[in-house]
Amino acid sequence: MPDSTMLQSKDLQERYERYKAKIKNFTIMNDIFMRNVLKKKECTEYILQVIMEDKGITVIDQTLQKDYKNLQGHSAILDCVAKDASNRQFNVEIQGDNEGASPKRARYHCGLLDMNILNPRESFDALPDTYVIFITRNDILGFHLPIYHIDKEIIETKEAFDDGQHIIYVNASRRDSTELGHLMHDLHCKDASEMYSDILSTRVRELKESEKGVKEMCKELEEIYNEGEQSGVQKGIQKGELKKARETVFALLEMGMPVEQIHFHEVGTLDALADVCGCALLMYLITPEKVFASPLHVGSGFVKCAHGILPVPAPATAELLKGIPFYTGSIKGELLTPTGAAILRHYVEGFEEMPVMTLEHIGYGMGQKDFETANCVRTFLGDVQANGYDDKILSISCNLDDMTGEDISFAAETLLNAGALDVYTIPIQMKKGRPGIILTCLCALSEKENFTNLFFQHTTTRGIRYAVYERVKLVSTFETKETPYGKIRIKKSSGYHVNHEKPEFEDLKAIAFKQGCSLKDVRNLLD
Repeated sequence: MPDSTMLQSKDLQERYERYKAKIKNFTIMNDIFMRNVLKKKECTEYILQVIMEDKGITVIDQTLQKDYKNLQGHSAILDCVAKDASNRQFNVEIQGDNEGASPKRARYHCGLLDMNILNPRESFDALPDTYVIFITRNDILGFHLPIYHIDKEIIETKEAFDDGQHIIYVNASRRDSTELGHLMHDLHCKDASEMYSDILSTRVRELKESEKGVKEMCKELEEIYNEGEQSGVQKGIQKGELKKARETVFALLEMGMPVEQIHFHEVGTLDALADVCGCALLMYLITPEKVFASPLHVGSGFVKCAHGILPVPAPATAELLKGIPFYTGSIKGELLTPTGAAILRHYVEGFEEMPVMTLEHIGYGMGQKDFETANCVRTFLGDVQANGYDDKILSISCNLDDMTGEDISFAAETLLNAGALDVYTIPIQMKKGRPGIILTCLCALSEKENFTNLFFQHTTTRGIRYAVYERVKLVSTFETKETPYGKIRIKKSSGYHVNHEKPEFEDLKAIAFKQGCSLKDVRNLLD
């Protein structure tokens, strides 16, 4: 019989190898990795300097992942609470879901800061200015802005009510050429070499590439793994199911969900739990960059459930299918359940024809029911870039002949600020000899509805056109060159037997303005 200690050691080693693979794919938007990046106060300091537009901010103290309580004992774990040299207090939260950054959540965080700052017998005037900063994965306020500053005002007079309490929302989906846009880009980078900030890239390299940093990350992931195990014990999970439960907890944790938010709902059936947890674990193991699916075959006829006999697709399934292409077909029966629809809606980025790919692995899932065709789901894992296919983009355009140049310029700027990949105009001659303009916006397929709304909101057009293009891209990396007047980032692009490099224009412009010289003079510094 093998020694139990040896088995435990082998199990631990296997987990550590999985940890190392997962660490490579972490970004700062991940709760676990963010916490370790911010252990270096310089990183917190840089993030605050960019968001606050204040290079003079110096962080003198900070606390990470502390459980703050109110007078009633209700608590919340705050990601990062920092204090600067002016005694201003900052709470920085990175949130992947809308619920975690709701307005009332922001209000509650403000209250927690105040309750934990003021000492007994201190005057209320001693309260410092506080800033609750939510960096959100999506534009949850919905005004298509990169950043939102929320302060109180006297409604009747429209004057500021200066109580020193401030709330800031940062839209992490916006990654433009501004310093804030570059920061949001860096928060989503897996590879340190692609980051703009030297401060953040240095820290990311420490945690991902150095022996000490990787060891620290593995140790923390192991602690989380054990915490998940203990959580399962406390919830009364049977010994035979404990390993599966703690693995599930661990997978959810690595996707950014705190321990205290993970629970197994009492109404969840075992097969639904197996489907959800199994899929979550699969996505954790393979870590795909993008997931696509064909239009969904939902079946036809009726299905008997707890609420009676219902048509296919079931009401819950139909609700989840809003905005997703599907068809019924001739097969009698339910081919897509609410659980399956929820999983697909969460993970799939586009429902379309299969892209050109170099195939690496094939997976099959066989159902228990017998139909006239095989009851089978098939998945493909491969590399789409190997055959020159990168991804698809959406082109949205309209003809305009009754808008001023200023108005068109404002519309174009609005589209760019909303995250468009590019916006351009083409002069044309329309019917009856009228001069006109074609306004075109390039964006991700998933942004179709958002940019459609912006076109109708900011132009006079009564109709717009769509076109989907396949595109290929060169692989881009950044390197920094030192010059007598400061650092200049060089963007290098390669692939398809070519190599290009170009200095970042914003860096050139900043030096030219500061030194009072021409762009040509700055470029000569790189020769």
